[in-house]
Amino acid sequence: MAKAPPLVFEELQDQSNLTYLTLIEYKKVRYLTVIENVVDEEIQAYVLDNLAAEGVQQEWFLSVATRWFYSSSERYPLSFEFAKMGHGDIVRKVLKTFNINSTSRIIGKLFTFPINTKPKIKRRKVNVIPETIEIKFKGANRDVYTERMKNEIRTDATTST
Repeated sequence: MAKAPPLVFEELQDQSNLTYLTLIEYKKVRYLTVIENVVDEEIQAYVLDNLAAEGVQQEWFLSVATRWFYSSSERYPLSFEFAKMGHGDIVRKVLKTFNINSTSRIIGKLFTFPINTKPKIKRRKVNVIPETIEIKFKGANRDVYTERMKNEIRTDATTST
């Protein structure tokens, strides 16, 4: 099996262009994209070449991407911006996943968000208190508990007779 060529990454310093656009060379084919997220061995990106074929207006897409880039690109991926607008299904058609091992060159800006990490949740087991153990409440709760128990005893006495 042939070894994959090393990945070449170049970040553009030219501020006159749309700085969120990225050129990806994948299996010797070049794609003009907006990176959605880079996770493990995959790059998820919106391919701008596919916008017209999928019926997405390029001007609209770029205006939303520009607004996202300058306001929220450090906090969340571009797909969140489209989902907030209710257009997530429309742009999902132009989202493509690239394997990093088959990618030879990336020119532009990479966006990485740790979304796939699962939060650690500590759960405690619920210990059931046996009915033979008496529970005594202190303070104000004691009066409420006592009244409730008296009412239960009364209802049990009336239903059993």
